[in-house]
Amino acid sequence: MIIREGTFQDTPGIVELARHAHASSDYRDVPISEDHIKQIVRQVVARSMVDRPQHALFVAEGKTGLCGVFLGLVLPLYECLSCTIASNHFWYATAPRAGMKLLEAFVDWAEQRFDWILFRFGLNDAVIEAERLATVMEWRGFRRSGVIVEKEYRAWPQADF
Repeated sequence: MIIREGTFQDTPGIVELARHAHASSDYRDVPISEDHIKQIVRQVVARSMVDRPQHALFVAEGKTGLCGVFLGLVLPLYECLSCTIASNHFWYATAPRAGMKLLEAFVDWAEQRFDWILFRFGLNDAVIEAERLATVMEWRGFRRSGVIVEKEYRAWPQADF
């Protein structure tokens, strides 16, 4: 398996991974916009060519194609502080260990570009077993911080992106 930065040519594979993640998630009944996914990939890849991009796209490529994707971002923690927070928009893998390798690639990328970073990732049961992943991340130096709360409101049949 190879971990590398995503390219425009990876868009179909990323869309397929997003479809797979969506179909196996708690949100499978919520409409998904493949056009929006394609637009995000185009924007992140294009922005990765600037001097100090705030977003990074990594893919895991196996023998039969893409088996993981990580779309991460680094933004000011709070506007009044001189530190940043790094997190993810989308993180999904179908191959063993691909998810952790993608995370490591993003952490390395961010540490090379920013001076002070708080890495924060929300784990929920939408796709994965959050407790199991939290334990693995603790082994890798992360600590638990806070909780995730959510409330569902549905006023759609079609999402408007």
